[in-house]
Amino acid sequence: MPEGLGELIDRQTMNRFVLGKNKGGELKELDGLTKIRGKLSIEHLEFCTSIVDRQMKGKFLQLQSGLQELTLNWRKRTIGYDRLEDMIYESVLDCLQPHSNLQEICIDGYYGVNLCNWASSKFLGCLVTIRLYNCERLRHLPRFDQFSNLKHLELLDLSNIEYIIVNNDDSVSSSTIFSSLEKLKISNMPKLVSWCKGTT
Repeated sequence: MPEGLGELIDRQTMNRFVLGKNKGGELKELDGLTKIRGKLSIEHLEFCTSIVDRQMKGKFLQLQSGLQELTLNWRKRTIGYDRLEDMIYESVLDCLQPHSNLQEICIDGYYGVNLCNWASSKFLGCLVTIRLYNCERLRHLPRFDQFSNLKHLELLDLSNIEYIIVNNDDSVSSSTIFSSLEKLKISNMPKLVSWCKGTT
C-alpha cells in the first residue's frame, strides 16, 4: 500500500488498507479518510509492534460514520508470548475503534488475551454480524447476548475460550438471550466447556 493515502480526504471507497514492514501505509493515515463508506479491510496489523508509537494514541476510525463493514487482520505473530505482547495487541485494537454505525465486524488473527472496551454493545449497538477467527490466545468474549441487533455470529479457532457467555448477574434471562440471532457458527474451540457460565 503506497504512502500518502491519508491525503486523499475526499476518497469514499477503499476495500483494503495494507500495512507493511518499513514501507507502505501507516495507521495514522486513516485519520484523513473520514469519508470512507461501505467496507474496509485493514491487513497486516502485525507490523504495528510498538505500544509507545505516537500513532497508537489516536482513534482512527471513529469519524468514518459511513463505514458499514470492517475487517481487522493480523497475518502472523512477530513477537513472543508475554505481557508486553498483550499490551501491544490490545493498544493496536483500541486505537481502531469504529463509528457506532458499524454493522459488521471481523477480527482475524488477533493474539491478545482480551478485546478492548469498545468491543461491546455500549459502543457498537448496531452490529448485525460479528466474526472472530484465529484468536488463539483470546480468553474473554464480549457479552454477545447484549447486542440486540445481532443476527450472525461466527466463532472459529478460538483455542482458549471456555464459555461463550459469562453472566455474573440476573439482568439477562434465557428467553431474551440472542433474540435476533439467525445464524450461529462455532468451530475448533477445544476448551469450550459450556455455552453459558453463571446464572441466565
